[in-house]
Amino acid sequence: MAAARGAPPLLAAERQTVVQLNKQPAPHWVVTCGVEYGIKQVVHSNLGGRGPDNGEEGIVYRVAETDLGVFKRFLLAKVNAKSHYESEISYMNGQRGDFGWVTLNSGTKLTLHISFYSLHGEPLVLERAPLTVYDLDQASHHTSRDYVITDSSALVETAIDAQIAGRTLRGGREIFMATAIGSSTDEPGFSEVLTEKQKRRVVALTHVDVHQFSITLGSTKGHNPRNFAFAFRDALACRKEILARITHTTTTTTAEPPTSTSTRSTTSSSTTIQRDVTRMLDATNT
Repeated sequence: MAAARGAPPLLAAERQTVVQLNKQPAPHWVVTCGVEYGIKQVVHSNLGGRGPDNGEEGIVYRVAETDLGVFKRFLLAKVNAKSHYESEISYMNGQRGDFGWVTLNSGTKLTLHISFYSLHGEPLVLERAPLTVYDLDQASHHTSRDYVITDSSALVETAIDAQIAGRTLRGGREIFMATAIGSSTDEPGFSEVLTEKQKRRVVALTHVDVHQFSITLGSTKGHNPRNFAFAFRDALACRKEILARITHTTTTTTAEPPTSTSTRSTTSSSTTIQRDVTRMLDATNT
């Protein structure tokens, strides 16, 4: 903007101040999710012995541990099949963007065993081991309803207005089943940045002081294979923050609080959903 007519010229000291201020980098947004383990690379992919790689069964990910956006270390996350596995498109297993990716035939389920190791193969015990399963939905005519079954030690979160029905099973396990129809057009593009609609379709789990844990993924009967996207972070705890740099000093201030969630989801189920859950459990002897 031009100076106003008749304004006195700037002194040398004032000009220097203006130049220094103009050189300051503009603040920018970052997204943090607490402690997380971002997937960086698929080291090996042979879930259930169905490829695409040969050799040892399972998927091995190289992941980066960060805490509030600060890098800590690299480690390995191993995902192994612990039940019968069926998928017509198992070659797609591994990674898609920053998501882990597992495919299943509709009407089937798969129990996964997840464990953590150093880059040298030494077992690691994590203080907090987060996992979010994304985009749980169903096909038209109430077919291919995606579901997740947690183990009894998992701390579970869903959005307050989740499009997911929850129910407690024997032994303290919990099942969470999709209640809304979805399509490829509403899938999330990034594991840490979700729309409000996408947040309503995730289940976030946390295990405390663990080396390993289990989770079951599945869907009710339908026509096409199902994709399950996951990440080793609590997507419902992610928040945007302003990272502002002044000379050599870095300060972080919270700009947006995390979306309100309910621990131990108490989402009420409709009669239709409860009936489908019961039928699914009876059919699979869960």
